[in-house]
Amino acid sequence: QLAQNEAGQLAGSITIENHAAAPLDQNGVPAFTIHTNTLITAELLSLPDLHVQLSKNGVVRGKLVWDRSQHALTANLAVDRLDPRQIDSRLQTAAISGNIELSGNAETQSARINLRDRSLRLTADIARNGDQLALERFNLQRNQSRLTGQGRLRLIEERSFELSGQLIRFNSADFIQTVDSDLNATLQLSGHLTPEVTGTLQYTIQKSRLAKSPVSGAGEIAFAGFEHLSGRAELLAGSNRLLAHGRMDGSQHDVQLTVNAPMLAQLGLGLSGDLQTQLTFRGSTEAPYLDWKLTSRLLNLPDKQRLSGVSASAQWHKDAIALNIAADTFQAHEQATVKQFTATLDGTTGHHLLTAKANLNQDIALHLAATGGLNRAKSGQPLCWQGQLTELSATGGMPVRLLAPAPLAVSAAAVSLEHTGLSVSSGSIRIEQLHWTPQSWKTRGDFSGIALLPGAPEHAQGTPLQLGGRWHFDSAAHLTGKLRIHRERGDWYLPGDLPQPLGLQQLQLQATAAQGKLSGQFEFTSHILGTATAAVTLPLLQTQSQWSISRESPLQGNIRAAITSLKLLNPLLGGNLHSDGELRLEAGIHGTLRQPDISGKVSGTGLSLALLEQGIHLQQGTLDAHFQQADLHIDRLHFTSPHAPPPDKRLFRDLALKGEAGSLTITGKAGLAGNPSQLDFTIDQLPLAHKTDYWIIASGTGAARWQKDRISISGDLRTDAGLIMQPPEGRPGLSDDVVLVNTSASQRSQKMPLHLDMALNLGEKFYIRASGLEGRLTGQLQMRNDNNQQLKLTGTIAAQDAAFKAYGQNLTVKRGIVSFQGPLDDPNLNVLAVREGLAVEAGVEIAGSVRHPRVKLVSTPDVPDTEKLSWIVLGRKPDTSGLDTSVLLSAAGSILGGQSGSGITDQITQALGVDEITFKQAGVGSSLTGQIGVIGKRISSRAYLSYERSLTATTMGITKLTYNLTPKITVVTQAGEDSAADLFYTIQFD
Repeated sequence: QLAQNEAGQLAGSITIENHAAAPLDQNGVPAFTIHTNTLITAELLSLPDLHVQLSKNGVVRGKLVWDRSQHALTANLAVDRLDPRQIDSRLQTAAISGNIELSGNAETQSARINLRDRSLRLTADIARNGDQLALERFNLQRNQSRLTGQGRLRLIEERSFELSGQLIRFNSADFIQTVDSDLNATLQLSGHLTPEVTGTLQYTIQKSRLAKSPVSGAGEIAFAGFEHLSGRAELLAGSNRLLAHGRMDGSQHDVQLTVNAPMLAQLGLGLSGDLQTQLTFRGSTEAPYLDWKLTSRLLNLPDKQRLSGVSASAQWHKDAIALNIAADTFQAHEQATVKQFTATLDGTTGHHLLTAKANLNQDIALHLAATGGLNRAKSGQPLCWQGQLTELSATGGMPVRLLAPAPLAVSAAAVSLEHTGLSVSSGSIRIEQLHWTPQSWKTRGDFSGIALLPGAPEHAQGTPLQLGGRWHFDSAAHLTGKLRIHRERGDWYLPGDLPQPLGLQQLQLQATAAQGKLSGQFEFTSHILGTATAAVTLPLLQTQSQWSISRESPLQGNIRAAITSLKLLNPLLGGNLHSDGELRLEAGIHGTLRQPDISGKVSGTGLSLALLEQGIHLQQGTLDAHFQQADLHIDRLHFTSPHAPPPDKRLFRDLALKGEAGSLTITGKAGLAGNPSQLDFTIDQLPLAHKTDYWIIASGTGAARWQKDRISISGDLRTDAGLIMQPPEGRPGLSDDVVLVNTSASQRSQKMPLHLDMALNLGEKFYIRASGLEGRLTGQLQMRNDNNQQLKLTGTIAAQDAAFKAYGQNLTVKRGIVSFQGPLDDPNLNVLAVREGLAVEAGVEIAGSVRHPRVKLVSTPDVPDTEKLSWIVLGRKPDTSGLDTSVLLSAAGSILGGQSGSGITDQITQALGVDEITFKQAGVGSSLTGQIGVIGKRISSRAYLSYERSLTATTMGITKLTYNLTPKITVVTQAGEDSAADLFYTIQFD
């Protein structure tokens, strides 16, 4: 507080202190305070008493008090947190410090301003001397950008003024969030303030740049008050040009505007494409003459909005008015696209018809029609459109239709729609009132029978879910009101081949606005799925009578759910996976809307999970877990799985397990929303497979890690018991050379990278019965995958106490070793199987790999291969008469087949000097029966001699001579068991 002293001298100062050392607020803005001591001038002495209390959103606080009797002005202001973004969100932040010095007496005063931050500086000198106020110096600079100026104002008579300024290498991005620029311009403003504001503004832009485009322009505008304007303005930016000229003289206008912007991207304002428009307006609003045209091939707007094929035109000549707008497409975002939009208005200002049509996405057609006219209720008030909404319809999954014409009034001051009925799908909506003004808005209404998609599918029995409700809201000094949505009838069906209903009994959602808060409640009850309730409260923000919810608004609420059965999830999990059990959840909702913090507990009982194809049945599951934000911490997830009897009990007579069931226990953290996951598991005599062709029980520990779309699994497992049997034959399947090309994009996409490191010990009770091999397998394998996601195995499997059955004979496996050193499908083989207890112990030895095996016959003592084969198959030497040849050849083809050029079959064929030795089933009509052997020899290029004989019956056999007379005529003669002569003629059809 400062009063005038005896000498009549007054002085004061304003100091701005930036609290740089103080903690920053949530927006990163420091607090600072402004303290003022006031300067009293002679003109203030005539003011009446004044008392002003300042408070705006807790930013500026304080008061101004003028006490006329004491000639004292008190000013106490405090700015707690002043963020430039509260004035305009595009402003660049600055931490300003400095001082403002005030000095003078009742005749002369002066002020010196010096404010700065790290890169910004504002200096100004202002002086008053008698009847003149002068801005002697003004300089705003940040980095290389400068704005300078000077001017004067006479305080008497017409109060004339002059102001000049310059932009020097001015980069607007230094002050607001926009594109870089380099502007150089001069500004001249002159005129007088009384009896009305009158003057002239001149500007020139030279050698400037906006983004990467050159900028120039000039203009001169004369004004007399705010209703009389005349002049010309031009701006060139790259290839784009704006030209405006004309006059506005009271109610009479003559204005022309031309915009030719073929390359909007040159402006760097977040726009691209092209825009051309021309506007001519003459006369007055009572008797206008307006012509407007606009075209654009493509217009890209901020926030990924896009317009294409735009054309618009308008004519308003006295009372006649016409408007046409069309656009090929308008894309607001990826999920919303408007196509073939047209809007027309035709008639007079007092009565016209408005229609609009559009297609939304692929399946919704919108249609709107209204009739009415423009009128001016009172002189000086804005124009108001009054009429009726006569048609409103939309097709699609939820069709909408206006039931009857509804009164509609639209102006800049208010929008009103009342008593409107809409048919929506199978239900209806009734809008009793909808009223909006810049200061407030209110609405109320109700709805009933609204079918919520997805409803019941066509082949499902039952009624789809239908909702009803009511709302009423009033926004004035406070936002108050309520919205209630509840289930009226029907049920919700889960998708699937057989749609499953949820068994809804109650579904209700309620939102209430009161006392500056918005609260919501949700209730759900299903006799099949269970119950769930949720409640949340958050504060409302008011800005210029508009209510909104800030993303930084704090949340307060809770969630409770009890799921009585998980069976409804089975159709979503596929035919192989079945689940069941009960879950309970209790959680609290905290944090902010931008970053909610949901934490609580999850428990489960009676959980079960079945993988039908693998024969895995996890039962009696229990879950204890807690979660916070995006992490689920599994304290313990435990399952048991009963032991099924092995397919062959003979092999497991002495198997002793701990109990009648095995177990699986999982602990760790499951990251949600992309967070890493870390799970540890322990299995104890857990059945890994219960099927007819394999049966495995194992124990061990392992861990699974999931981070950044990569899974790693490691562990150490040991089989307690296992049996692999011959899989059933005849299973349908695709050949290896078949490639599916019509799979979905998700199936063709690259699989998630997997890092595998798993050790598997077969233990002491792992048996095999397949392809004639029966015995026990031992050994240990290490499973890993390489960078190309190919599975690699390292380790050795050995057969113990094994036998190999072939042609009714049991061969003892003396040595059976399978060694893995890389690919899963190509291990190395080292197998020896012999027939024991005979004078010559003969057998088979297999070496090489699965893909490239090397098979040979061995015996002790060493005998020829034909004799080795006879000892294996017949248990004796071969008959010298050659009657055993066919049997031995068949056995050789089975045991030693696939070794082209060096097998025993090739050796026998070469020894006999024939071209063919084959075994096949006798054909229909042949005198031979059962399996027959064929020996053939080509005599010439046209003649082929063969001998056929049954292997199971004592017959003479048949000798055939086949002779090709021509490529299409063949003579076949045969003698022996059945003699005949046949003539064959061949006809081919394309």
